[in-house]
Amino acid sequence: MSTQARPQPSLIERPQWFTTPFKNPTFATGYGLQSLALQTDSDAPFRMFGIAFYVFDTSGNPQAAAGNVLITVEYTRPDGTTFYQRHQIPAQAIQPFDQNAQDPTTTKVSAPYYSYFAPLNPNRLYPPKTTVTFDISDLPNYATSLVQIVLLGTKVFRSGEVWSPTYPAKYSALPFDYAVQIPAATLPTLNYPFTIQPDADFVWQKGAQTSQGGTTLIIQPAPESSQGTLVFTATAAGIVAGVTVDVSFPGAGGPNPLSISVIGGAVTVNLAQNASNQLISNGTDVVALWNATPAAVALAMISFTPTLGPVSPFNNTAGAFAVGAVGALKGMGIRIRDVWGKAYMNDYIPAELIFGFDNAQTPGLVYPEIYIPRLQQLSIDVAGTPNAGILTLSFKGMKVYGQ
Repeated sequence: MSTQARPQPSLIERPQWFTTPFKNPTFATGYGLQSLALQTDSDAPFRMFGIAFYVFDTSGNPQAAAGNVLITVEYTRPDGTTFYQRHQIPAQAIQPFDQNAQDPTTTKVSAPYYSYFAPLNPNRLYPPKTTVTFDISDLPNYATSLVQIVLLGTKVFRSGEVWSPTYPAKYSALPFDYAVQIPAATLPTLNYPFTIQPDADFVWQKGAQTSQGGTTLIIQPAPESSQGTLVFTATAAGIVAGVTVDVSFPGAGGPNPLSISVIGGAVTVNLAQNASNQLISNGTDVVALWNATPAAVALAMISFTPTLGPVSPFNNTAGAFAVGAVGALKGMGIRIRDVWGKAYMNDYIPAELIFGFDNAQTPGLVYPEIYIPRLQQLSIDVAGTPNAGILTLSFKGMKVYGQ
């Protein structure tokens, strides 16, 4: 009597991102101690190989610097009942590469918030329909953190259960990039097509994002100020590269009135002070003067959000500071669906996770790579605060020619 091994079904892995709902542009204040629950899908197990934490302020914008240092966290194992840690630990111990490029000598933000994901070794294998619970709390002195969690990994399917084309038996390949351009003023944009040309298949391996114009200029008073945040957004796409805003604190020689000057793309706002050289201008005053100055309005729109209590005069007397263009559009979420209409993520995820870190030279990684036959089309949803710029998403990979 002979025996034969039963043939085993082949398995395929597809990229998958699970996240809490993308919190943009506005939502409620402060978490304190909270539990968040993420549930994996019912159609396949989830192999988690990375994790990312995003910390937002109460207006839905990413925290200005190293956001995950504000929180502690613990989360459950695949059985859903026990934690990986005995106690909560600082989030940066799990995900240490959370950065915001900032000039340490001034308050000029030279690049927007971005965040790498932290790889997990060994990987975690969560069964279908598993609830992963995260307990999150703010560190002392922080009470307004809002947290988004993203789990990076793959879903494991039997062959044929999902759309997942593969390389031909014989082929040649050449490096190739596709790009789609989405006007940021129309966000959210739904079902934006990404179509492969008819001459060859395409393998999507990496992504990068850039933006042109529409970049927000942010003036944030020094930490000792109880004033708030002035936000300037370019009026027209492409104009922002030459726009700078300098809010000047005279320091002596009062009294002086509140005034504004515009020379080309350089705007200077001179705050008013009384005879005792005390500043008497507040954010509301600056907005009113800006909106009454056509040359300033032609460059940028302005808004003011108080931080604490009633609107009071600026109290920073350290001198002038300038804020220029801060780089690519930030605070965007993205969702991508395959040809069959099945999404690679359960909700919007931060765009930089797969389209780089606001820098075209630092692309994001798509793992496993996604093979897209010629003439087939993915669908893209992008959410975020409307802006005057143009968002460019670059799909980096290879054209594949069958033999």
